[in-house]
Amino acid sequence: MAATTISVAIDHDLKEEALKVFGRLHLSMSEAVRIFLRACADRECLPFERRPEYEAQEKKRSGESREPSASYWSKMIQTANEEAEEEKRDCMRRRAYWAAR
Repeated sequence: MAATTISVAIDHDLKEEALKVFGRLHLSMSEAVRIFLRACADRECLPFERRPEYEAQEKKRSGESREPSASYWSKMIQTANEEAEEEKRDCMRRRAYWAAR
């Protein structure tokens, strides 16, 4: 498969925050984007759940808008990051368990 390059304009602070997270997960920016894109393609949607509490908040604020706001996605990304951290901790625990055997 031939590789292609993408360019994305994002806020500098957001990039730095994301790089810290990816660093803790031992991922490069490219690897993290590849994982995200693969999950989107595999699921044919965004790779995180829409939480009812956020949906209700968005509908109330936007008057039934079909597109969620940036704050909605920020909360979703934060939730996804928290879930990824928990998965990483679980992985580390399993690795330590099997290494001790």
